[in-house]
Amino acid sequence: MRFGIPNTARQLLKADEYEWLVSYLVARGLLRWSRWLVAIDGATIGVTAMLAALAPPGVLWPYGNLVMAGLAVAGICWAARWLFGRWPSHLESLVLIAAADIGVATACFAHHNLVLGVAATPLFAATGAYIAFFHSTAANICHIVFAVTVVVTAVVASGFVQGLQWLPVAMSKGLIALLLTALVLPFLRIAYSMFRSSADASAVDSLTGLLNRRGLRQEVAKAEIESPDSTPWTVVAVDLDNFKAVNDIYGHQRGDDVLVAVADVLRRCQVPGTQTLIVRLGGDEFAMVLRATKTDAERLATRVLQTISQETDLGVSASLGVATGTPTSDVFELVASADTAMYTAKRSGGDQVAQATLGPGQNSNSQNSNSHDPDSRESNSQGSSL
Repeated sequence: MRFGIPNTARQLLKADEYEWLVSYLVARGLLRWSRWLVAIDGATIGVTAMLAALAPPGVLWPYGNLVMAGLAVAGICWAARWLFGRWPSHLESLVLIAAADIGVATACFAHHNLVLGVAATPLFAATGAYIAFFHSTAANICHIVFAVTVVVTAVVASGFVQGLQWLPVAMSKGLIALLLTALVLPFLRIAYSMFRSSADASAVDSLTGLLNRRGLRQEVAKAEIESPDSTPWTVVAVDLDNFKAVNDIYGHQRGDDVLVAVADVLRRCQVPGTQTLIVRLGGDEFAMVLRATKTDAERLATRVLQTISQETDLGVSASLGVATGTPTSDVFELVASADTAMYTAKRSGGDQVAQATLGPGQNSNSQNSNSHDPDSRESNSQGSSL
């Protein structure tokens, strides 16, 4: 008997999702606020160390004031790095968080009065919250193990340094840190995994399994982070001809079958070796978003057009619009231009491709081509971006 793994458990076991979350934040304009939150976290650690550096004699070990002052400067620099630098890469993010954890541990053991040092360990929860959202379950486990080791070691050491009479107080402080680190952070990770599962579902069209508009925004943001200087984007907009008649005559179930068949055609027509984002924009309208040359895009559009005509029955054909941008073109402006070109093809009788070239002011010049002869141009028309 085979047992399935629940979605939440599967998310917990997945590899690092750093790039996915960064692209999600970029797509929603939330990366700047995230940058501020992480910077405030670092600045808080820095200010805490600065105040501790002013402690009276006996609170810190010899040269402990210098250590705390150094940690204060490092914390402020850490915050400035997040606030004013580019968003860190995956590896750099891990290094920065590891440095923050080491800083908290150093601040703890710089105290001669280890009871006060233990009181600083709840700061592990601040870095842990970041790891819970941005990094893998393995990274979370490493952070928790490190934090718990530091807390337990400091509590036990306080009994030797301050005396056993101080041990209950140190244990009470340590339990607070353990509660935040070993119990609250795993719940944050589980909550994030549930959110990720929900976000994945909301980014996919339930009928065809293709991306929806939200999913397209996420994937485009992710692609532009991973390869910002790659080939310009190209959009092929696809709209079915006579689809309303299919629903009216044969019923919506048959119409759904046609939409699923078209989605399968688009998947099979992808350009080999090229990442293609296939989207159901709504109703019977689809789009293929990829990095490709104008020539490759025209070939792709022609192949899609011919395959839809051959493999769908009930008199369904398609009108296509193609928009190829420049390195600075916005993908969603290209979607609008391809959509305009697609309607140009539809007004010209359908079952054909219209090529849109972005011009000044994001206008599109549309050229129609017969569906079965990509080199023939039937008409030229001017359209504006939607």
